[in-house]
Amino acid sequence: MVALSLVGLGLAATWLLTRMHVWRVFPYLLLAVFTWAAMYFAGVHATLAGVLLALIMPVTMPHEYYVGNVKRLLDLYKQAPAASVAAVARDALSHALPINQRLSYLLPPYVNYFVVPLFALANAGVTISAETLSSTFSSKLFWGVIAGLVIGKLVGVFLGAVLVLQFLPASRLPGLDMPRIAGVAALSGMGFTISLLVANLALDDQTLNAQASAGVLLASLLAFALASLIFKIGDKVSPLSVPDGEVLPRGFNAEVDHYVGKKEAPIHFVVYNNFSYPGRYRLADALHRAIEIAGKDDRVSYTCRYMVSDEIGQYIAGCLEYADTEGKYWEFHNRIVEVSGELDVDALEDIAKETGIDVKKMKAEVGSGKFDARIHYDQIDVPKDYESMEPIMFLQGKRVHHLINDWSIAQRVRDEIEKLDSLVTEAK
Repeated sequence: MVALSLVGLGLAATWLLTRMHVWRVFPYLLLAVFTWAAMYFAGVHATLAGVLLALIMPVTMPHEYYVGNVKRLLDLYKQAPAASVAAVARDALSHALPINQRLSYLLPPYVNYFVVPLFALANAGVTISAETLSSTFSSKLFWGVIAGLVIGKLVGVFLGAVLVLQFLPASRLPGLDMPRIAGVAALSGMGFTISLLVANLALDDQTLNAQASAGVLLASLLAFALASLIFKIGDKVSPLSVPDGEVLPRGFNAEVDHYVGKKEAPIHFVVYNNFSYPGRYRLADALHRAIEIAGKDDRVSYTCRYMVSDEIGQYIAGCLEYADTEGKYWEFHNRIVEVSGELDVDALEDIAKETGIDVKKMKAEVGSGKFDARIHYDQIDVPKDYESMEPIMFLQGKRVHHLINDWSIAQRVRDEIEKLDSLVTEAK
C-alpha cells in the first residue's frame, strides 16, 4: 500500500507540474523515475506507470507569444553577442517548444536503438557465447522456430488475406494490393512478447527454451529483411498510385489565380493559405527570405489560394477578393500576413483603411456573399481530412512536406532551377 500511495503521489505531482506550466524536462523526468520505481516495488507491471504518465503529460502546440520572444532575443544577441543573452535565448527557445514535442524529438533514438533491443535481449533470456551459438545452430528446434515464423506466418497470413479478399472484395483498403499484403505477412514473422511467452510455456528444458528464444530473435531479423525486400520489389513491379492530397488538384490558371511573377513561368509555387491562422506571418517571412537566398528569378511564380476553417477566415478571404476589385490585392495581402497572432474584424478593417480600401463598400459586398463561390472554388481542393490550420504548399505540382522555412524553400527552388537549366542545356 505504501508503494501504491507513492505512485499516486508521483502522478499527482506530475499533474501539478502541468497545471503550473512547468516547461523544463528535468522535474518531469525525476518524477517519472520515482513513479516507475514505486510502481515496480508495488508489484504492479512498471509499464503501467509510463502509460499513466503519458496520459497526464500536456500535449500542446507552440504558442505564438513565446515564438515571438525567441525572435526578439535572437535579434538582441545578434546586436550584442553575450553569454548572458545567449543563455536566456536558449531557455526561451526551449520554452517556445512544448514539452511533448521536445520529448518526442529527444527520446526516439534512445528508445529505438537502445531500450527496445535491450528489452528484447533481456526478455529472451539467451546467453550469447561461442558454445551457445554452436549448439543452437545445430538444433532442429531452432530452425523449426525460424521456419514457422518466417515462412509459416508469411504463407498463413498471405493466404488468409487472399481468401478474405476473394469472398469480401469490398474489404480491400486503398493501396492494399498483393505485394503489400505479402510484405505485411512477412512482417508478422517478427515476434517478441507472444513468441517468447509460448516458448516459456511449452518448453521446461532450459536448453531447449534458450534455443527457441534464439530462433525467435533471428526469425525477427530475417522476417524484417524479407519484408523489406518484398516491399522494394513491390514498389518496382507494382508502384502505388499517389495518395490523395500529394498532387496539386488544379493546375495554375492565370485568369483565376492570384499570383506574383510571370504567368508563363515554368516553376510554380502554389500555397493554400489559411489567413485566420495565427502563424500566417511565418510563411510570408519564409518566402521573402527564400527569394533573397535563392535569388530572384523570372522563371519562378507564387500563387496564393484560400483555405478556410472558420468564419473569420472566410471574412478575410472575402475582403481580399474585394481588394482585388480595387487592384489592391497584394498590397492588402502583404499587410495581413505581417500580423502575428489572432486577427479580428476590427483589426482587419483598420488594415483595409490604411491600405486605402473603401471599408463600407467592402463590408457590404463581402456580407452579400458575392465572393463566396470564388473562395469555395479554392476550398474544395483542400483534403477533407486536413484538420490543421497550417498552409499547404505545392512546388511543381508536388506537395511539400518539409519544414516550411526559408532554407528548405530556397533549396527546393534552386533544385528546380538546376533541373530546368540542365533540360535547357540538353535540348541545345
